[in-house]
Amino acid sequence: MKKRIMAILMVTALVMCMFAACSSQSSGKTATDTSAATTAASAAETTKAADGTTSASSGSTDTIKIGLACPLTGTSASYGELMVDGAKIAINEINAAGGVKGQQLELVSMDDKNDPSEAALVAQRFCDRDDITAVISHGGSTCTLAACPIYEAAKMPNMSPASNNPEITQHGYEYYVRLGVRDDRCSPQVVAMLVNNLKLKKIGIIYANNDYGRGNLDAGVAAAKTLGAEVVAEQTYNPGLEKDFSTIIAKLQKAGCEGVAVYMDHEDAGLYFQQAHALGFDVPSVGQSSLTYKQLIDLAGVDALQNLYICVTFNPYSDRTTVTNFMDKFLAVRPGEVPSEPCAGCYDIVQIFAKALREGATKDNLAQWIKNTTDAKSTTFSSENVATLAENLTWDKNGDIKPLGVSLLKVDEKGNFVNYNESVDITGLNLGLN
Repeated sequence: MKKRIMAILMVTALVMCMFAACSSQSSGKTATDTSAATTAASAAETTKAADGTTSASSGSTDTIKIGLACPLTGTSASYGELMVDGAKIAINEINAAGGVKGQQLELVSMDDKNDPSEAALVAQRFCDRDDITAVISHGGSTCTLAACPIYEAAKMPNMSPASNNPEITQHGYEYYVRLGVRDDRCSPQVVAMLVNNLKLKKIGIIYANNDYGRGNLDAGVAAAKTLGAEVVAEQTYNPGLEKDFSTIIAKLQKAGCEGVAVYMDHEDAGLYFQQAHALGFDVPSVGQSSLTYKQLIDLAGVDALQNLYICVTFNPYSDRTTVTNFMDKFLAVRPGEVPSEPCAGCYDIVQIFAKALREGATKDNLAQWIKNTTDAKSTTFSSENVATLAENLTWDKNGDIKPLGVSLLKVDEKGNFVNYNESVDITGLNLGLN
């Protein structure tokens, strides 16, 4: 009798599942409302599908769908949330102005969890969909390296906002473009700040044990040698796992480091700086845009960050019209915060995709159009409506952006990121910044 009852229950459950699936197919999707940051100008509806896809659109069925792969859950969720905000600000702005050739833009976000295995799955999901025109592809180099071959095989145009490991573009991908400045062009400016500006000759390097960290380590060590400085200590850690940095700090102290190049994410760096300050290791440190998150200040404390300089290619305090326009809309969504470089990068990428499509590019040649390698008329991406990073943006055939200089930020005594009115002295480096 018990077996018969169990069989009946199983058949009933199967019928209910089949009914639910049929209902889903008849409606086109299965979705539930989720909360997401929206601007006052946005009438967008945000939904999250059963596969983890998050979609924000104007409600029109005649849309151009742009994919966004980023961490939406886990320890890197704050990183991904800002990427979504940047993309949505651009989409709202474009849609309010009439869209692209009468079509509205729609953002489709998928959670890569900042994990390369998950990033590969997300890339495949995007490539399996015929309705995705292009993808904003991942925030971290390790995820992008895992996903790029999948996008390339599917001929899916994809552009990353902050995947800066030089290896990515050395593969000759035809459908990949990146907005971020390569590590071997940005990391040397971190070292130049320590050596040329701060006049330090014995430096240490702490770096994440991933593609981002190792790429910066290699570039930083080479820059130090070029500038006549000595790297007296190289210390690595496992991102997201390390909680006690006291041993690393002790080794940096023992080596006689006068200053430290910091290639870390904001949460790990928050713990490192808090512990370094507690142990009396407050030497000048220089990091990158991966540190410009409020969580860094919350974790480390203001006092621990007074000797920190942050090199950024996106300067939120620039008085250029494109930047002030973006900042006004960002602050309407996140009052009192500073947008991360990937956040601003996602805004730019949406604008770049839209401008290229508006001027004649198609899904088939979008990446080539941006890189100016197509026979068709190509686009100049000027500061009129894109380019929060610089006045004009151009790329080489590999998808690398023209080299850019950095700006400097600091943390003031009130716990705010502020502009530091000094330029990095790159004397002795050949970075092609002219």
